[in-house]
Amino acid sequence: MAEMKSAQFYFDKGIQSMESNNPKEAIDYFSQALKQDPEGTGALNNRGNAYYKLGMLKEALNDYSSTIQVNKKDYNAYYNRANVKDDLGEYDDAIQDFNKAIELNPKMAEAFHNRGCTKHNLGEDELSIEDFETAINLRPEYDEAYYSLGNAHFHLGKLEEAIEKYDKAIELKPNYRKAFYNRGTALNDLARYSDAIEDFNFSIEIKETSDAYHNRGLSKFKLGATEAAIEDFDRSIELNDKNENAYCNRGIAKHELGLFEEACLDWKKACELGDEDACFNLKDFCNKN
Repeated sequence: MAEMKSAQFYFDKGIQSMESNNPKEAIDYFSQALKQDPEGTGALNNRGNAYYKLGMLKEALNDYSSTIQVNKKDYNAYYNRANVKDDLGEYDDAIQDFNKAIELNPKMAEAFHNRGCTKHNLGEDELSIEDFETAINLRPEYDEAYYSLGNAHFHLGKLEEAIEKYDKAIELKPNYRKAFYNRGTALNDLARYSDAIEDFNFSIEIKETSDAYHNRGLSKFKLGATEAAIEDFDRSIELNDKNENAYCNRGIAKHELGLFEEACLDWKKACELGDEDACFNLKDFCNKN
């Protein structure tokens, strides 16, 4: 007769599968552990993590809620459930769970940070700043918290403060692509176009994205490098042929060069995709008898 494996055995195998980035296998092991011990909160919570990693939010939510039913002091379960609720757009409920996680563990920097992100999703950027700063006080090397703090300042129109926080995030994480991109966007808004191009260069070097090429194209256009701007808009559209802003601005750049028919084609496409400025340009410059 085969030897019966213990719940701990299956739990340990599940953890190994998660560490090996195999959440599907982990779910099987954690489920086996729960057959042996139905109220094993470690297996429940970690199976929830595996479901979450696979994007199976309903299943993850159920496991985190079951964990809390068994142990109402499991701050990790409240924290994890809050993240799922945030992803589902249930922001008020997410904040309640973050509040409970913080009540149970006041030094949980991640809970403060993610609660700040949820407040940002609710449009409460001033309140989110308090949470990001608390997260940084708890963990001074928390690069993501600096990045999020920069985003909050950016959305409040405090561009210099935003750039300062992005600077710190990049200092802590030199390959922080999103921080380079967002700092470049802030620099663009301050008309520091050459500096913005440098940041977009770094962002593109780490990973090519349609938005990075588009924004770099805007910077080049503002500096009078119209043909180089069009090349960036071309690449932006290659990466995302639904990027209405890239079509619209390529149309503007082509119009600047006297390529009126091509400009109108770009504005027509952008207008079809929902860009209102392109629709106005199409009406003003292209639909005349």
